[in-house]
Amino acid sequence: MTPPRKILIVDDSGVLRELLQDALSSNGYAVRGAPDGESGFAAFQDFKPDLVLLDRELPDAAGSDVFKRIRAHEPTAKVIVFTGHADADGERKYRSLGVAGFFSKSLGLAALLGAIKQALS
Repeated sequence: MTPPRKILIVDDSGVLRELLQDALSSNGYAVRGAPDGESGFAAFQDFKPDLVLLDRELPDAAGSDVFKRIRAHEPTAKVIVFTGHADADGERKYRSLGVAGFFSKSLGLAALLGAIKQALS
């Protein structure tokens, strides 16, 4: 039996983290959450996820800084940046850094699940 794919959620909203953890767990993923960039990077090193859902704005760091730390540690890490403030310039910036996806939180859970499946395929 194949072990479940692992997803790390780094977002400062506890409600959103819990909601996503429940939804992803019920879809067969092993999930861990972190409330900020520092604990998110520590969880990345410990959990070794197949995919990171990374909030663009964290209380202690910009998502781009956390992404750069993750990629310095693991150059092939798959990261989807998700944000409540999507804009074309921000998306271009993150895509130029090499993210697996840039996702607006307003698109909803079904669309996010699709983006996750695509990034992991």
